[in-house]
Amino acid sequence: MARLPRAYYDGKDQFEWASVLARQAQNRQEAITALCEILKDKSNHKKGSIFRISLFALADAKASEALPTLVELLNELDDPVCKADVKHAIEIIEPKK
Repeated sequence: MARLPRAYYDGKDQFEWASVLARQAQNRQEAITALCEILKDKSNHKKGSIFRISLFALADAKASEALPTLVELLNELDDPVCKADVKHAIEIIEPKK
């Protein structure tokens, strides 16, 4: 069985940080920081599973603290699919009224 690519921040991969964000309210800010750092690493942009797991963990948690990073990514990304995913995540976190 093939393993999905992993990106690590402070010893945990994107799956572990997504789990921390979803289940451990006391570690929310640490998980948001970790997932944002994983997203900012340009080498992860072409690795869909890393990018999307990190991005949608933030969206599912309605992590408004991540919005500055997501807006920055939206402006920097060249890949139209990644841009669309970031835009969608922003809309989930902060729906237009």
